Amino acid sequence: MCPIDLPVASNTYDEAEFTSLRKTMHKQELVHLHHLLVEITQSFADGGAVPDEVWNEYEALHTNAYSVHAPKGQHEEAVLLLANTLGEELAQPTEEQSVMSAQ
Repeated sequence: MCPIDLPVASNTYDEAEFTSLRKTMHKQELVHLHHLLVEITQSFADGGAVPDEVWNEYEALHTNAYSVHAPKGQHEEAVLLLANTLGEELAQPTEEQSVMSAQ
């Protein structure tokens, strides 16, 4: 059992999530968060915890963490995609959690 009850994320995000990011984060902060999420996602992908297909969807957004001149909305979309992907993967029970709950 995970000690922290994380909400299950989905790859579908709505306008409310975009509006929330738009109101609370400055573009520089959002770009920094985008970069951090790319690094974390890459680390999980290298370890096999995140499927490599996430990069196909990410690349289809036509922006990356180094696109500092890209509109803020593009960074918001990338952040939400990566955060939702990581959330879904972290919400799935691992083998270790399955063994511990069986005891």
